[in-house]
Amino acid sequence: MLSARDHYAKCWNFKLDINCRRYSLPDISDENAVENSSFTRFRKSSEDVLSKLLNGNGPVNDRPQLPPVVKQHIVMSENDIREFVYSAKDFVWMISYSDYVFNTEPPPSQFDLLLQSSWKIATDNNVFRYKLNTLETKVLPGKLGFVAQLNPQRALERRAPQPFYSMKDPFDPSRFNFTKIKKDEIFFSLNGNGVSKNQDETAGDRTTEEAKDFIIANVSPLEYCNILLVPKLHACRPQVVTVDALRLAMHTLLLSGTWRLRVGFNSLGAMASVNHLHCHAYYLKYNLPTESLPVEHLAGPCFVVRQYPASGFVFQFPPIVRKSESLLEELDVFISDMYKFICELHQQEIPHNIFITRGMPLDASVSRKQLVIRFYIWTREFCYGAKDSAAFNAALCELSGHLPVKSEKEFATLTEEEASKVLMEVSRETFLRAKPLAETMFCLV
Repeated sequence: MLSARDHYAKCWNFKLDINCRRYSLPDISDENAVENSSFTRFRKSSEDVLSKLLNGNGPVNDRPQLPPVVKQHIVMSENDIREFVYSAKDFVWMISYSDYVFNTEPPPSQFDLLLQSSWKIATDNNVFRYKLNTLETKVLPGKLGFVAQLNPQRALERRAPQPFYSMKDPFDPSRFNFTKIKKDEIFFSLNGNGVSKNQDETAGDRTTEEAKDFIIANVSPLEYCNILLVPKLHACRPQVVTVDALRLAMHTLLLSGTWRLRVGFNSLGAMASVNHLHCHAYYLKYNLPTESLPVEHLAGPCFVVRQYPASGFVFQFPPIVRKSESLLEELDVFISDMYKFICELHQQEIPHNIFITRGMPLDASVSRKQLVIRFYIWTREFCYGAKDSAAFNAALCELSGHLPVKSEKEFATLTEEEASKVLMEVSRETFLRAKPLAETMFCLV
């Protein structure tokens, strides 16, 4: 298995032909090195402080005190669920390219601290269906750098996905949905009222409880801190993208201080397992090919991927052509553009997966000093259920180069060619159907 050092050398020195100096990283396969690294010690200390404060362990006078800024972010709601209150000042708009290349980790943001501490508490309380230990990981030999991870427990112990036959299936309160989860599966709610002007048009008709966005545990996790972002949980919306869902997804990514956080969405017919509106988010400490893929301009802010087996659309935030000097106003415009396109895909009943990650600027001539946000939309054939015989099922993370594999045998034998064939077959024909929609919609943007 490639070490972290070898993997990054492969991703950057080989694939991008960049002459990077040699650097020293704790080998991910060396647990002692990772445990003793300065960042790990800092994160553990921070988690312990936050965990003790939130759990109220020990006498009041003996509890560790958080910095005032942390206390200002966390309040308790009437039903004793923590609420993370944030403003645009908490957004991490830019992350250094050097942090990404050399895998240096900046101090975690207040959001990262709360998320990681909540994950640890949930783990200690046996909230998850299985213990997510260190996953065996390898980079498939080849030019693309697919990251394969062995996670058989998720395939065996996850809740059976609900069958869907149309992208327009309504929300069904009799089936499993997130109003039925246990209280300890709720990590916290997010309160960014006033940050965005681009709120859902119906938000004003909802009660306070219905208007809350929640961060909840994915009880069958695929990676560290795998959470579900549920906008307006008690509004009981079907799994159809809304402005609120896109806003929550982008805000969550911007609240994190690390490039390792990824956010995504599976529509009905695109491997969504629950018909209750939600997005996924998780940390992954490996570079993915989609963070640096070459692209070709299609129309307006829309680009298409090149030299990659899956066919898809990709957008950049901040966009190459800015419409406003304010990043916050630009974000509203970006969310609106993404919503209009995805809404059209839904109307045409074209299943889609979304993957949002920090990555390289789409314009290769632009300076790489700072990472941007890459927003991928993968259109794909309608899937009526998981294929148990496949090594992996192509959804938001698989289409983007992260391959959770179901069995040891398949993990040992999976090749880049086999993975590429799956991604190509699931996306090529539907992309050709969606491409004219994108050209028409964005030619005037």
